[in-house]
Amino acid sequence: MLSEEGVLPDEEQAARSRSARHQIKFTAKFSNNTRHTVDLIWKDYEGQERIAGSLPPGGTNSQGTYFTHPFLARDHETHQLRRFSVHATNSVVFEGLNFGAQHNGTIEVSIED
Repeated sequence: MLSEEGVLPDEEQAARSRSARHQIKFTAKFSNNTRHTVDLIWKDYEGQERIAGSLPPGGTNSQGTYFTHPFLARDHETHQLRRFSVHATNSVVFEGLNFGAQHNGTIEVSIED
């Protein structure tokens, strides 16, 4: 069900995301700015969640990826979705294509409460 603003609720948006084949690579540098450990999750080609790593509070992880590979961040204990923030754009799904990543470049991605 869409919200009044026509936006999918967070869990539904996360559930619908999946990787698509793409050849343009970049590096995402994820920074955990929450007070909790978060699991960084890659959504595979079937839409399944695959843990790519865990980040403690204040931790960072540089992840090589492709423009159309979505990532989620979930609280390690509660599994609640956390938001990504890139250049004042916020979303529960991070995908380089939608956040202005550059071919073979690095983009700074903040994980927020």
